[in-house]
Amino acid sequence: MSDRQNANPFEPLLHLLSTLLKPVRATSGRGTGNWREEIFNVCLAAAAILGVVAYVPSVVQSIRAGDWGAVFFSSLIYGLIIVLMIFRRIPFAYRAATVTMALYCDGIFYLALYGPFRPGLFWLFVVPICAGLFMGVRAAIAALVLNLLTVAGLVVFVDSVQPAWAATPGFTFDLWLVQNADFIMLNITVAVLISAAVKRLESSLESETEVRASLEREVEDRRRAEMSAQQSGERFKQLFEEAPVGYILVDIHGSFVDSNRAAENIVGFKRDLVIGKSALNAPFVPASERAKLAALLLDSRQGHPVEPIEAELRHSDGTPVLVEISSACLPLGR
Repeated sequence: MSDRQNANPFEPLLHLLSTLLKPVRATSGRGTGNWREEIFNVCLAAAAILGVVAYVPSVVQSIRAGDWGAVFFSSLIYGLIIVLMIFRRIPFAYRAATVTMALYCDGIFYLALYGPFRPGLFWLFVVPICAGLFMGVRAAIAALVLNLLTVAGLVVFVDSVQPAWAATPGFTFDLWLVQNADFIMLNITVAVLISAAVKRLESSLESETEVRASLEREVEDRRRAEMSAQQSGERFKQLFEEAPVGYILVDIHGSFVDSNRAAENIVGFKRDLVIGKSALNAPFVPASERAKLAALLLDSRQGHPVEPIEAELRHSDGTPVLVEISSACLPLGR
């Protein structure tokens, strides 16, 4: 089958949703701003998609009833959601505040015109939750105070103005006061719980971000240290190899570890032939010089001051080679 036939038919839709839900830019250097904005985008997308199910029947019913105010507010809220979902370059703080205030205005509209018989209290209930979720604990507290003042003002309004819906059969002022008190208590409880949970999550995310940044810095410092050590080792190796003086490295047991090119030229032997073997039994060390070299290595290993000595080595072609040997104990490690 071709790649076109194997393609996921929902891939374009998933790509569109991913684009719409992803924040345009970082809104906070501390990490939680992006998290809040992603949640906000998810809520907008869900409201835009699922809101059609509620928006269309509500508008149709309101038009049939001649309730053009409800048509206007429903269309305004739904259109605002679409606009804010599409124009994501608007700063997140402005978008979140706009949605929260729009929900509040929608609740005021329905409460003033329809009282408890339309979802006015529901929209007011959502306002502190959205404020706490998208803007923080202070915004949630401010929204709760605003809801409290709104309900108190609505009580005064109903008691003094006596709107038409107050005369609806089954409505009693005392029962409505109890409902409003229950609403305020439940609204405070839910908003505070959600705000506290979000605050705790925010603290956890900040701690995780700090730990991750610390680990990244530690890894970067270690990488730089390793790179610096590697570069230093390479420079040392180059200086060692290109030095005009012969160098031979011997471990504490007297075995050859390495030598440079100048040392190879002096004795005429390749380093590969002697590495790992005893320095005193090297083919270029005559038997007459072994005791002298053994004493030199012992003094050097024990940290005693060592004066340069003259020794006669043997070149690979049998020619004697007179050299001056200095020794030093260096903690080169592995």
